[in-house]
Amino acid sequence: FLFDSHIVKMGGRGGNPFAQRRPMRGQNLAVEMAVSFSEAAFGCTKTIAVDVPAEHVDRRTQGHRKVDTVRKEVEISIPAGVDDNETLRVRGEGGPGPTAGSAGDLMVYLRVMPHPQFTREGHNLHLQVDINIVQSILGGTVRIPTLDEGDLQLKVRAGTQPDEMQVIKGKGIPILGARSVRSRGNLYVRFKVATPTNLTERQREILEEFQDIEESRTGSSGSRESG
Repeated sequence: FLFDSHIVKMGGRGGNPFAQRRPMRGQNLAVEMAVSFSEAAFGCTKTIAVDVPAEHVDRRTQGHRKVDTVRKEVEISIPAGVDDNETLRVRGEGGPGPTAGSAGDLMVYLRVMPHPQFTREGHNLHLQVDINIVQSILGGTVRIPTLDEGDLQLKVRAGTQPDEMQVIKGKGIPILGARSVRSRGNLYVRFKVATPTNLTERQREILEEFQDIEESRTGSSGSRESG
């Protein structure tokens, strides 16, 4: 299958009207196909029903030709790494050619469904991970999903700031047309630090003690609300 990004329209042919008619190519047909996020990332084979125009002789109208549609199933091979709004050209699966010409092509417009956790930017993936304030200060590990390898344990460094990002190389989308499926983009993990709102009395005491230590260390002071 040829990967394509546009349709070339077939125009009429000029020339001598008395010359022998050359076989004319059939028209291109266009369909939309919905694929999942993972199917677009790693490729798949899907079958789609296509309505193809078919010309035949109608004996009831003194041999006049009539055009109907015939539904047929076409198997579509979707390469790994395709993205939303891209187009696949399937050779010879379009409309039949008049005067014994070759069939046109089938243009398949891809609609990639969103993923509940990942967003895509080219061949890179983005993932938001929530951590609590203690994890952001002290560090630790969090479990994160991947697109095809299950969950991974990711180390959170001590002192991680809100919206800080870590890059995991080679865990993104396979690169379209690459020789190896190992040629992939990266996974960008952005940390969102959750601020607690319902503290216990003991938690508040610990944080107030922490604040006192910080103020004595930096020589700053601030007002404190009573809870």
